[in-house]
This record gives sequence, C-alpha cells and structure tokens, in this order.
Amino acid sequence: MSEALRALNDGAQAFESEPQEGAELESQDFHSVVSDAPQQGADATPETEPERQPETGKKESKKLSKFEIQKAAKERDKRRADQAYAKLQQAEDQRRQVLEENARLKAEAQAQAEKARVQSDPILRQAVSLLEQGYRPEDVEAEAQRLDSAGDTENAENARGARAIAIQMRNHLQHEENRTRQQLAQQSQTAWRNYAFGTVEFDQAASFLKPGNQEFDDYWGTVEQGLIERCKASQDPLDQEIGKTFRDHNSAFGRSMVEFLNRTAFGQAFKKHALGMVPAFEMVKQKLVIERLQSANQQLTQELNKTRGLTSIASSAPAGYTNGNSSPHYLSPDLSHNDLMRLDMGKFRERLRRRLTD
Repeated sequence: MSEALRALNDGAQAFESEPQEGAELESQDFHSVVSDAPQQGADATPETEPERQPETGKKESKKLSKFEIQKAAKERDKRRADQAYAKLQQAEDQRRQVLEENARLKAEAQAQAEKARVQSDPILRQAVSLLEQGYRPEDVEAEAQRLDSAGDTENAENARGARAIAIQMRNHLQHEENRTRQQLAQQSQTAWRNYAFGTVEFDQAASFLKPGNQEFDDYWGTVEQGLIERCKASQDPLDQEIGKTFRDHNSAFGRSMVEFLNRTAFGQAFKKHALGMVPAFEMVKQKLVIERLQSANQQLTQELNKTRGLTSIASSAPAGYTNGNSSPHYLSPDLSHNDLMRLDMGKFRERLRRRLTD
C-alpha cells in the first residue's frame, strides 16, 4: 500500500514538473505574451534606409511680393462682393415675384368683394344691371318723373324706387371711377418696369414716383445698375474703372459719390428724384476727371521745374559767359569775349595759365 502511494506521489510530481502545451499561456497575461513576442513596429530593429537627399531639381515656391498680396486680396474682396451682389439680386427678383403674386391675389379678392357687395343690395344690383344694359341715371330719373305725372299711388311708389336706383347708379359710377383712378396710379408706379433703362418711356415713368416707397427705391437701384453696365461697356478707361468700383465706398469714385449725395445741397435735391442718380453720376465723374487732370498737371510742372533746374545756369556761374560780346572776359579783363575767342590756342593757354597762377 505504501509502495502504491509512493508510486502515485512520484507520478504526481512528474506530472507537475512537465508543463503541458498551452499551460504557460493560461498562466500568463495576454498583453505580456504579446509584448514578449517579436514586434515589427517600434521594437523591431528597423532596417537602415538611405537618407533622402534634397531634390535640387525642384523649384522653390515663389514668394509673393507685398503688391501681389494686396492685389490678390483686392481680387478676393471683389469676387466676394460680386457674389454677395448676385445673391442680393436673386433675393430681389424673388421678392418682386412675391409682390406681383400678392398684387394679383389682392386684385382678385377686391373683385370678389365688389361682386358680393353688389349682390347683397337689391337696389344696387338693379342699378348695376341697368348700367350694364347701357342705361344712364338720367334715363331712370326721366322715367321717375313720368311715373310721378301719372298721379296714382302705385306709380308714385315706382317713381321713388326709380329715383333710389338712379342714386345707386351714380354712386356706383363714382365708385368705379375712383377705383379706376387708383388702379391707374398703381400701374403708373410700376409702369417703369415695362421699359428698358435709357429709353424715353423709362425716364417719363420717373415723374410718377415719390421718395419713401419701394417702387422709388427699386427704380433708383435700376438706374444705378444701368449706369454700371453702361460704364463696363464703354471704351473709356475711366468709365471701366468706375464700373468696377461703383459700389465700393473705399474707392475714389464711391467715396466721392457718397460725400456728394450726403453732404452737398445738390446731392440732397437729387436724392428726392428717381432719376437723380444720373446728374449726380455725371457731376461726380467730372469732379474726378478734374482732380486727375490737376494731379497730372502738378506732376508735369514738378518735372518741368526739375528739368529747368538741371539745364539752367547756376547762380555761381561766372557772369562773363553770359555777358554781351563787348563785356570783358573774366580770364582776361583787358580783352572782351570776342577778342579772347580770336586768340590762337597758344596765347589762350598762356593767358589761362597766368590767370590760374595769379
């Protein structure tokens, strides 16, 4: 029995001393096993790669000058301004379409309300029916007088009804006249939209517009856009410059236009007229032309003064060179200029040497 127990203990020790396959992985942590394994990343010994030589064939990026940077910034700002203006024009077109649709719906609602008003009053309905048939209020009043002349009660009641119909006929005619006048006034406010900028009809439509309403503002904006398009289509460099910088208040033209409209009496008067932008544009443009001509004249005057300073005789120059032919020369006080010029070269050198040594 003891031998059997001893043999069993020896077998157990042998079992514990021999590790089975996979036992070590169970006892060790997974991360420790992975860390002990050879890695291909940072722990692996990297192969020596040849250092990259700088490519001499590549051109270095060109450094922009201050002027080029400013020019690019201006172009970027102009592009953004054009995009913003395009979006504004699109929104304005949409708003205009909405206003037209609202006007149409309003006219239809007014027509339905007028029809309901006529149908609700029997006397007014009869008056409108007679007007549509071609009768006039005077015809109905004449019929009322004829019925009064009959003298009986029934005809007298009919005569009173006829007079009431005649009154309603006149009221309806007056109402229609007022409504027609109002419609014509509204149409005159929007009539300019049917004509192109620069036409006689477009200019004549401006007389119906007054400051303070949306049509006046839209007309003013249309005139402004028309002037811009005209400047862009012109061959004059100044007009092309104005067309590009018309709405830029930091440009020479834009700054002058704002100052003219807001700070001068002419500008305040022009702002009250729908076509006031046109004379304001011409006056500001001429002012800009005069300023540039004055600047160019001043530059030419300065250049001319510099040229005169380089070619004129200085104040320290000897007076003998500018005196008359009979005046004595400073090289030879006893001889005049003409006499000195007649001397031969030898005598002239002798006098010059003597003058320098004295």
